[in-house]
Amino acid sequence: MKAGDGYHVLKKTISILILDDDGYHTDDFHVCSRIRNCVQKFELTDLLEIHILELPKLHKRRKQDTNDKLIPWMNFLYAQTKEELDMASEANPVIQKATDMLMAMSRDEEERLRYEAREEFLLDQQYRLQAARGEGIEIERVAIARNLINLGSDNEFISKATGLSPEELQKLRNQE
Repeated sequence: MKAGDGYHVLKKTISILILDDDGYHTDDFHVCSRIRNCVQKFELTDLLEIHILELPKLHKRRKQDTNDKLIPWMNFLYAQTKEELDMASEANPVIQKATDMLMAMSRDEEERLRYEAREEFLLDQQYRLQAARGEGIEIERVAIARNLINLGSDNEFISKATGLSPEELQKLRNQE
């Protein structure tokens, strides 16, 4: 947010607190809170939410509510054995990916370093591809501009067609 911007530019912020404690006097393992004006009894904004997940309360709800999408994640977070972790990861492909990442980070130092090197290589490769695409698009824009210059088009039309600035077009004209 910059000076002078209205509040409409604010993005929603969600904080998730995972507790290994029964801090709230409720049977629910998930508590969602927002900022509220206590005197006039209205919610000030829906742009800030604080979700509190209490792991010890999970065992009470685990079998009761099989449709709750939080329960598989809570099982993942609360897993204390390899078997519990495997059961949690079977529930959802995203949880399986999180389990795979957790297992990779838990390996011995040499395996973890190999895993990190591969991840870094893949990210670098993806970055290089994106940069090459951007460069290719720029080369194409310049080629189109040159063709339009050779066809006698004016700078305003060429600028609208290619997105190149008048200064860039003038440089191209000087090169011809």
